[in-house]
This record gives sequence, C-alpha cells and structure tokens, in this order.
Amino acid sequence: MSDAQKRAAQNIYDNFNKQYEKYRSLNSVVTYGNAFLGGIGVGMTAYGNIAGGPSTEAGMFYAGGTLNGGIIAGHIEEEARQSLIKSYTESYEKIAKLLRYAAYKNNNPNCMGEEENDGKNNKAGIDPSGIVYEGVIENPIEGAKVTLYYAADEYGQPVLERNSGNKEQVLEADGVDGLMPESSVQTTGKDGRFSWATPQGLWLVKAEYASVKGDSMRDRANTVSKYMYTDGENYNFLPVLPIQLDVNIPVIDRSAPKVTNVKYGKDGIYVTFSKYMVSEGSSSVLEDINYVLKNEKGRVTNFVVKGIEQGHAPSNIDSEETVYTRTVLIKPDENTVFGGDYTLTVKGNVESYAYSQMEADYISNGTIKTGGRQTDEIIYGDADNDGEITELDAATVLSKALDSTFVMPIENKTDRWLIYTDVDDDGKITADDAAMIMRKVSYDIFEFPAQR
Repeated sequence: MSDAQKRAAQNIYDNFNKQYEKYRSLNSVVTYGNAFLGGIGVGMTAYGNIAGGPSTEAGMFYAGGTLNGGIIAGHIEEEARQSLIKSYTESYEKIAKLLRYAAYKNNNPNCMGEEENDGKNNKAGIDPSGIVYEGVIENPIEGAKVTLYYAADEYGQPVLERNSGNKEQVLEADGVDGLMPESSVQTTGKDGRFSWATPQGLWLVKAEYASVKGDSMRDRANTVSKYMYTDGENYNFLPVLPIQLDVNIPVIDRSAPKVTNVKYGKDGIYVTFSKYMVSEGSSSVLEDINYVLKNEKGRVTNFVVKGIEQGHAPSNIDSEETVYTRTVLIKPDENTVFGGDYTLTVKGNVESYAYSQMEADYISNGTIKTGGRQTDEIIYGDADNDGEITELDAATVLSKALDSTFVMPIENKTDRWLIYTDVDDDGKITADDAAMIMRKVSYDIFEFPAQR
C-alpha cells in the first residue's frame, strides 16, 4: 500500500477506536464493573502491516471480524451500542476496500475479493471527511444534507490540480468510479459527521440544513483554487491526495438570536441563548455592561458574568479557534449576597457568532430564595466535585445508587447535592442518573432534564 493509504487506514482505525473507548467507558461504569466488552474483531488482521510495518504485497490478507460484547446490565443506552456497530461496519468496509485495491495492484488474486474485478474497481483514495456544525464545532448538526461534487473534464472524468482545459466542469459525484459510499449524498447523524473514500481528484462538499447552506470552500488549509471555464467561476477544491480530514463545514444562520431560558438559582442567574454568542468586545455576552440587574433597592452592579456553555470554531475555518458562548452565569462578586426578587434586562445589542443582534432587549423577573456569599458554581452531574463531568462522576453516582450510606464528595460541598446529582429529575439517585451522566460525557451538548 502507498504511504497515503497506510495513513488513511491508520486514521480509520483510530477513529473507530475512539468510539470504542467511549462505549467501553459507558459499559464499565454503568454496570459498576460487572460487565465487560469482548474483543474487537475489527477485521484488520493485516492492520499491523498497514499502519507502519514493512511493505505489504502478495502476503497481505484481511479477515472478517465480529464485534463481541459481554454486556450484562440493562442500563447501556441502545443508541450508543448502535453507533458503535455502525462505526465498526463502516471502518471495516473502508479498510477492506483499501486492502483489496492494494491486492489488485500487487497481483494478489487471493485478496482481491470474491467477485471479478472487485479489486480493480476499488480506486480508493483518502476520505474527505468532517463535521457539519453551526457556530462552534461542539454544536454538530443532525439531519444536514451533505453532497459531494468533483471537478470533471468534458467526459465526466475527475481532473487533477495540474490538469487544465477549457471544458472542465463541476459535477455531482454520484456514480464516480471508486467512490465509497457510492451515493454522492449523505445525511448527518447526531455527531454531524460525513465521510467518503474517493479516487484522486478535486472535490467539493456542500451542506444544507433548514435552508441554511455551507460548503468546504472556506477551508483554510486544504483547498486549491481552480477556474472552471464552463461556470466562469473560481472554486476552492479539496485535492485528493493528500489526506483530507477535518473538513469541517459551518452552516451560518444569520437570524436574530433570542434568550431561550433564564433560571434563577442559588448560584446566580443562568441565561441561555438560542445561538452561540460573541464572547469578546462590546457586543459580548460576557460583558457586564450588556446586563441591567435590579432589585427592590435599585440597580445592582456588583456582579460578574461567567461563560458556562462554550465552544470554539475549528482551526480549518478559524486559525484563532475563536470561543463563543451560549449560556452565561450572572453571579455576585465575592463580597456580595444575592437574595430576593430581581429584574434582569439583557441588552439587544449582544451578537451571535454570525454577528446578528437580538431584535430587542429581553426582560426577565425572578426570585433567588437563598442568600449567602457565593462561591464557584456547582456543575450538574459533577458528583466528585472536581469541576468537570467525567466517567468518575457516573461511577460515583452509581455507588450512591447501590449503597445509600456512600458519601459523594459533592455532599461535602453543598446540602443541595441531590439537585445536582439527580440529573434525570425523578427525585432519587438511581443507575439511570449514572447512565445519563455518561451520555453527557459522550455528547457534551446534551442537557440534563434537571437543568431545564
């Protein structure tokens, strides 16, 4: 196999392994160590040679594998299991295709595949792959339509960067020899991801969701500009080769952002917006000048604003990986006590990631029932009280569910610990809370019912 194809196989395997590790963590934590995930027969017996060993020629082979899991408890989420199986199947098919093509090139009839010319027609190259997202990479779009295009000559054959002619055109990639999957259209799942394996050529990816569109032409690192005579326009194509990974595509919604939720709690006032918002400058949602807080005594000014739910633009689009914020916490400063009735005004000049302002000021009224000097806020699901949500939090909650005398670290932090660990909001600590915390570990954008 070529060095590029070896790297491609390595990347395919690495991506699958990440999915497996997430699933293994979910399985081992939710079942409290009594379940185990069996061996992964990834169907990659030749993988050691692919990834970096000696040249693989006639001796190359691949073996079908099976995914075995010794799953005992019933709290493993079905969607996580199905996601892992899908990832395994796709990874196996991609690497098998690379191997079959290499076998054909090395005239190894034992590994070309069962059907005639199975290897010959596998002109597999490197995936253009990435995530469709809105605002920040942590906000992937589920259900986006993603379409693959390519630069073609007058006969519809892929052209390379070095080719030039006056009849070149941009065509949808449906039916291109060697494309896998064969369809030029994909629909993203919860992770917003798309992926193809393509022959060499110049490629373009377009995405659409709810009439909002985006494409790969904004990619900073991977595109080359080429003039297409039939269109009379310049296109920024993704050349294959080299490897085209992390081709993340933003869909930009320029509609006015809104405040979707305001929650008055012991920690302060949580404000959530419909979009990820600008976090720097005069229009930032982290600037205290963009909030007016009043109580029965008048205007309150001794507060700070902290970003709670944040994300960043990916480096292939934004070299600075700019941070944006969707949820903020308005909390008293270290010398102040919150308590009583408040009126909060969020000024309409705050801007979304698309630099769209709210249509008007937003006004909310609420009550903070408890006072006292405020310390760092407690995070929902942070049972070990270390400031972040991890698999250990799920294990800690499960320990509490199995043994009510077990003391979680958060119990030493606040007497309201049940509010923060009963994340499914059913009034008690159960294994379901642990499973839900693991879901948060796997999908950071997931919101606990208790937070609502």
